[in-house]
Amino acid sequence: MNRENDLRERYIYAATRGLPRASRADIEQELRGLIADMLEARCRGLPPTEHDLRVVLAELGTPR
Repeated sequence: MNRENDLRERYIYAATRGLPRASRADIEQELRGLIADMLEARCRGLPPTEHDLRVVLAELGTPR
């Protein structure tokens, strides 16, 4: 797993770990889609960097 995927997955885990198991997978999928959309808007067709991902995660706020 590359560093960007690791950051994304750690954020998603932290955001969903306290949720009921039944809804966790759906919310994880929604977060992945939201992060991907935000990265696409930020990078406008260029490959996202680790910095781009960090900015997007910061914009989303703490995973709590």
